[in-house]
Amino acid sequence: MFKYQSMPIDVVKASEGAIAMSQHRKDKAEVLDVIRKYRNQQRGNVRSNLLSFDVNIDETLNALDESVSIVINESIHKQNLHLLKAEFNTHSVSTSDRSNAAKLWLMMHFDGVSKIEDLFSRIMTSKDVSLVNNNPKLKVQLTTKAIKRLKKINKRILGAQQVWQPALVALAEFNNMTFRDKGSAKSEFSRLVHGAIGSNVDKWVLNEWNPRLDTLLSAFQSAQKNINSTAALFDDVVTTINKVSDTGAHKVVAKMTFAQRLALLS
Repeated sequence: MFKYQSMPIDVVKASEGAIAMSQHRKDKAEVLDVIRKYRNQQRGNVRSNLLSFDVNIDETLNALDESVSIVINESIHKQNLHLLKAEFNTHSVSTSDRSNAAKLWLMMHFDGVSKIEDLFSRIMTSKDVSLVNNNPKLKVQLTTKAIKRLKKINKRILGAQQVWQPALVALAEFNNMTFRDKGSAKSEFSRLVHGAIGSNVDKWVLNEWNPRLDTLLSAFQSAQKNINSTAALFDDVVTTINKVSDTGAHKVVAKMTFAQRLALLS
């Protein structure tokens, strides 16, 4: 290449492979245009993947939300109505089996969770978890979005527990009373507990239930223990969600490397 420096311009022009500067600029522009298009395509693919992931995580959070709603319905509302002889089960699967399955699901998703990453690993695929961990900005955005949804779940749990509080107080009062016969016990249970539940009571269930007095009293003692045990499980979930929510995105950022924190600024 350096030999061309001392050649006359006419000789250079006649050399094999020599091109005019205008052609060189044109060729360079075409090459740069190809590179630019490829780069834009790559950026578009990344953006498309992130948008697709955003849709997927919304679907995942919606599924979590809906599943918790089912658990609340089966393990609180339906279970309590069943144990307190206020509803007849028409489902092919027993109320207790559905409630136990729902509580098992709840424990599988929240037991042992101490940080948001623990929850991500239980509701997301390993591929999506890896994508989040490798994108600091996405991780912070996702954490914020997930915590907002978790707080709504907490409100739903606390709301369901509050609905049943009057009936549970009435049940505890009934279980501290003594009765001489089954008729007076059923009458008092209906007045106290069913009265606290309100309009959702199917009185036929209690009326048609015909155990001995000791069996009746034992059943409602067991009902109280069962309901309290379930309440304790939900209390643990509420505590877990509060713990995760309180640390939130701040802890996620605090655990990042310096390079990852810089990436948040880009």
